[in-house]
Amino acid sequence: MRPCGLIHKDMESAGLKTIKFATLTLGLVLLTGCYRKLVVESDCFAPFSVKATEYLNAESPQIWYAIGGNNGDDELLDLQIRGVIVEYDFAQRMSPLPPESILKFTGNIYKIRPSWAEANIGSGSRHILIEVNMNGEKYLVFDEKPRNSHLPELAPRCLWDPE
Repeated sequence: MRPCGLIHKDMESAGLKTIKFATLTLGLVLLTGCYRKLVVESDCFAPFSVKATEYLNAESPQIWYAIGGNNGDDELLDLQIRGVIVEYDFAQRMSPLPPESILKFTGNIYKIRPSWAEANIGSGSRHILIEVNMNGEKYLVFDEKPRNSHLPELAPRCLWDPE
């Protein structure tokens, strides 16, 4: 038979272990909920070139610059991506493309899956970005639905698997 003091210490030790386990589990869930997934696929289609105004069907396409920090584009900056080319100006840190800009599509795509927080709190969704070179710099353009008529069919591995 154990003295009462030992039972109390055993219960205290078990309670402490449970609290440590719960804290560790909660910490891991919160940390993994903050990480988005970026997958780069190469050779998804044959490279080609097209004028930016023609591809985007816009008179004044803009560069939406990747700036890092809290914007979630640090991974893109690490991959030397300067920004995203879009149809029109809608945010800070944007500038217009020169009128005759040519987008050189490389055949590489970037699949981005939002973090748990982005998907469930910020209503983010999975998307595909397409790599282009312009004036020796790497940029991305958004894949669209329906897909842009200039863009060839993507290899199946370059698409998101249905959930």
